[in-house]
Amino acid sequence: MGNQDFRNCKAIVFDWGDTLMVDFPGKPGPMKDWDEVQAVDGAHEVLRTLSENYLIYLATGADTTPDNIETAMKRVGLSSFISRYFCHQVLGEHKSSVKFYHAIIRELDLAPAEIVMIGDSLDKDILPAKKAGMRGIWLAQGSMESAECKVTSIRTLEELVSILN
Repeated sequence: MGNQDFRNCKAIVFDWGDTLMVDFPGKPGPMKDWDEVQAVDGAHEVLRTLSENYLIYLATGADTTPDNIETAMKRVGLSSFISRYFCHQVLGEHKSSVKFYHAIIRELDLAPAEIVMIGDSLDKDILPAKKAGMRGIWLAQGSMESAECKVTSIRTLEELVSILN
């Protein structure tokens, strides 16, 4: 659905919760302190493969710090693939805002079309990133139908390898 050309992309920005790590509902406090943390199925293999050809970043709407994010990512063995963590505390903008993605583009010093955003929320991850000029791939958890826009959609992280490599 909504196939895009990703040949010119240099960087991939992943959402955090329910895209790379499971966001268990009802767990209190920072993810780094949860008694149980878990990577999303396929995250290790996909990040390992994609990191050979792309710079990998993480962007989250969670109210936390880059150190807390990195600590949680270390617990599931994913931190070594991530070059930098973007959150409200770093960018001064909220993730659902186009300004958040403009700030990422400035920080990465790349053309917007050279960056692809991957996330599970069409409204918070994909649509504002696309409005900022970035590419987008929606990790659709349920229905992949969207009357709002034409976006590349996947059901599993593993599908990224064939799309981006």
